Amino acid sequence: MKVKIILAFLFLFIGAFQIFDWIFFTLGKDNLSFDEVKRQYLQRVPAQFAHIYSNKIRLIAFLLFVLLAISAVIFFSVKNKFYRLLGIVAALLGFWQLFSLM
Repeated sequence: MKVKIILAFLFLFIGAFQIFDWIFFTLGKDNLSFDEVKRQYLQRVPAQFAHIYSNKIRLIAFLLFVLLAISAVIFFSVKNKFYRLLGIVAALLGFWQLFSLM
């Protein structure tokens, strides 16, 4: 069971990190167009991942949705209020990723 919890924490961290990285990067860039902000964000991505981010952003969003959904399911399976709260957070972030696919 501990391995599942560790995986759930890892999946939640990966998903939350990507979402909050984008949010904090875009703060204060209201005067730029979305394409310009996206171009600047992609310049921050390491070179070995830049082609994935620029060409397969929907795939990344889908994979993050899957990771967050798995994390939520694992957290909901544990009978602990703290883990249930983390499951709710993972589910909300997962839905956020799902809506970013649209």
